[in-house]
Amino acid sequence: MKLLYLHEALGSLGGAEANVLITATEFSKRGVEVGLVTQKETGKNTEKWKALFRDNIFYYDQAEPSEIIDKFQPNVVYTHKWSHLPTLENWVKCDIPMARMVHDHESYCLRGYKYFPVSREICRKPAGLHCVFPCLAMLKINRGKFPPVELQSYSEKLKEISLCRQMDAQFVVTDYMQNELLINGFSEEKIHIFPPVPREVEPVNSTYSDRNLIIFAGQIIRGKGVDLLVKALSQMKEPFECVVLGEGSHQSRCQQLCDELQVADKVRFAGFIPQRELQGYYIFATVLVVPYVWPEPFAKFGLEAMKSG
Repeated sequence: MKLLYLHEALGSLGGAEANVLITATEFSKRGVEVGLVTQKETGKNTEKWKALFRDNIFYYDQAEPSEIIDKFQPNVVYTHKWSHLPTLENWVKCDIPMARMVHDHESYCLRGYKYFPVSREICRKPAGLHCVFPCLAMLKINRGKFPPVELQSYSEKLKEISLCRQMDAQFVVTDYMQNELLINGFSEEKIHIFPPVPREVEPVNSTYSDRNLIIFAGQIIRGKGVDLLVKALSQMKEPFECVVLGEGSHQSRCQQLCDELQVADKVRFAGFIPQRELQGYYIFATVLVVPYVWPEPFAKFGLEAMKSG
């Protein structure tokens, strides 16, 4: 069997990339030949990806879907995150079964994170005209970039939803994500819930200490709530250390907030940490914090932390 991944990034970045690498590795171990159609390289851990997919890596702007199909001859196209709509439309038109892994809210939410940025109130509605007004979701804020505001197309988002509905299967990991697809008009019989929990997990004993080590792991973007974590830490009475694992567009603001609230000596921003090294942090931590503002589809590092006690 041949399985062709369709994912916009090659290399480590976030949870979606970790999912692609882990599942492709496991499929390969079971005799499945895996390929990858991608848009860009992240520059992180790309060697491991290239060793896994080998000669079956295709860049979307260098070959048409029909050329890739002729060369790789996949049995199934396994779609993950993909933002280039014309290419997605071409793949849907191909006569090959397509399955999609729904990692987050981007495919049906114009903002991509299902909450209002000013009030931080969670949106519980399907995509519709309210996305244009009063939500004004077509105005995308580019924090730390130029231009600071980017115009998004409401009609293209509806088209993306329509294309995704035409796929043969939708994979989610929670009931919550299944419900999000249902309210957006997806067929229930096409939605499959697969919690990524191993059948057998060998636990790792944690090593607690008086350090009171607090860990955050994830992208440092506004929806992850690291600024709220810093505000909470500023009210801590007990001694503690906090290590923030990850990087992102909201990092500079959070570091500035640490200075303002006088906790900079207790909060360390460690930057991007490869997946294989996270265990070394979890094993010495007292607690993992998830201060998210957005409605999280599934925080897999919660499982990783629980494995570490």
